[in-house]
Order: sequence, then C-alpha cells, then structure tokens
Amino acid sequence: MIWWSPFNGLSHTAEAVPTPFVTSFTIAHSITLSLAVLGIMDLPSKFVESVIALSIIYVAVENIFRKEVNHRWGLTFVFGLIHGLGFANILQEMNLSKGNLASALVSFNIGIEIVQIMIVLLLLPLLTYLHRLKDSSKYIKYGSIVIILFGAFWLLERVFS
Repeated sequence: MIWWSPFNGLSHTAEAVPTPFVTSFTIAHSITLSLAVLGIMDLPSKFVESVIALSIIYVAVENIFRKEVNHRWGLTFVFGLIHGLGFANILQEMNLSKGNLASALVSFNIGIEIVQIMIVLLLLPLLTYLHRLKDSSKYIKYGSIVIILFGAFWLLERVFS
C-alpha cells in the first residue's frame, strides 16, 4: 500500500499518512453531505450525532485491541458516510436559499477538506514521533482511552439531550 507523507512524498512506511483513509473518508462524506443537503437523504440529527460518537469510540477501542488495521480504509468510508450527514446538519442549519445551495455545498465541502488536511498535517509530526518511541503502544493505548472517554461523554450527551 502506498502512503503519503508531506515530509517524504510517497513511501511504503507506516509512519506516513495513509491516503486511502483520507480519500475514503472524503469521498464518503461528500456523498452523504450532498444527498442530505439536496433533500434526498434525511436522518434525525440526534441519531447521526450519536452514531458519530460511536464511530469515534469504536476506532479508539480498535486502536487498543487490534494490531493490524489494514481493513480500516473501508471502515473509514462507512464512518465518512455518517460524518457527512453530521456536516450536512451544520449546513442545513444555515437556511440557505435554493439558488445558493450548489455554491454553498461546494464551498462548505472545500472548507471541510482544508480543515481535514490541516488536522492531518498538524497531528502527523506528533504521531510520527510517538510511533517511533520505545513505548509507543502504551501511548496509543492511553490516548485511545482518553478518546473513548470523550466519545462516551459525547454519546451520552447526545442520547440524553
């Protein structure tokens, strides 16, 4: 599998950003964002936000217990579909006119991609550093536990609000 790194370009090392993950998430959330904003697909926001929290918890639990995550790009696609519905809720709350819908959808999606790229580029050096440490598995475990706790809080907040 080819991996991308802003520091080294294309490589085959696991210390770079796996482009299949980012690409599958992007394609998936673009699909459901478009379908939801155009009124073709509609799910209650409480349900969508709860499933988003569950997806975050799931990945964090998987980080702790699973050693190989080669299948994760497909899972990332499925989670991207749900996250796209969450992004759509934000855009729909803006009450845009039908005339501005196409340009707003494209602009909003580009904005999401820019933020996603910035997050990856900001976290990549830290994650690369942690991955190289002798006790990297311990840091992954502790970080994942923190993510599970935040995800659980978010899930409980959504379910009981």
